[in-house]
Amino acid sequence: MPAVRGGQGTAAPYGRGARHRFPDPAAYRWCRDALREDPARILFVDDRPENIRAAQAAGMRGHLFTGPARLRERLSRF
Repeated sequence: MPAVRGGQGTAAPYGRGARHRFPDPAAYRWCRDALREDPARILFVDDRPENIRAAQAAGMRGHLFTGPARLRERLSRF
């Protein structure tokens, strides 16, 4: 499950009300708008490389999830 983290919290644009799916650029805009944050201050986490590339194309930072230890380390530097 993808999630994005910004200075104001975490957003996850999926579930029953989701209108966009990754890697649709509109999904990344939704995240940016939901977090009310500059994309450069958003960390997008996913286990699919194509979704990370699309987040980076949208101006976000990306982290390819390969396990909790690496994610914890990445979040400590965010």
